[in-house]
Amino acid sequence: MGAKANRWLGACAAGIGLAAAPAFAQDAARGELLYREHCQRCHGYPPLRGPETAPYNPEMIRSAIESRVARMSFLAFLTDADLADIATFVGRLLGIEPIPARNYTDLWWTPAEPGWGLSLVQHGAPRHIAFGVLFLYGEGKRPLWLVMSEGRWVAPANVEGDLYRVSGPHAAQPFLPSLVGLRPVGRLAIAFSGADAATVTYTVDGVRVEKRVVRQPF
Repeated sequence: MGAKANRWLGACAAGIGLAAAPAFAQDAARGELLYREHCQRCHGYPPLRGPETAPYNPEMIRSAIESRVARMSFLAFLTDADLADIATFVGRLLGIEPIPARNYTDLWWTPAEPGWGLSLVQHGAPRHIAFGVLFLYGEGKRPLWLVMSEGRWVAPANVEGDLYRVSGPHAAQPFLPSLVGLRPVGRLAIAFSGADAATVTYTVDGVRVEKRVVRQPF
């Protein structure tokens, strides 16, 4: 096992915190309700009127409210979560595929809980998918590897995908692809808050777990 893996499994948490802006998963259905109540009168439905529609871009909406569009100033009461939901709804309604906000490829962990983690590899254009591997422990404290083979971006800072448990022939035996098994076990969702923190939510065989994680520094 390499030094990086050893640090993943055994490093102490000293000096590393989880302080970051809270992450939230975008809710397009809620965004539609907010849009119809506060935005439809000016932007229409679907939102085609006006120079900007801000798909997946809540920062653009906030900027318009606070400084760029005087008649939108009355919407200052909308929270960041509200604007994220509205922007997600607009993007999905217009059929626009979200582009990841940044490169999140890395090892992610919870410093106070060394011994488990998430490896994430992000692929760029044209598909913009993410490959993730969760290392956990199953029954009898046995190591458990779960794979998200095709994570899809549902917002610029949110990726989701099905989780699978893979089985196959022993490493000392000839490898036969026909002996590889793939069993769906649940789902993985990652909501990033900034460049270095995220909330990981996964469901395995009906059990839901939510964890705050950060990039593992080296």
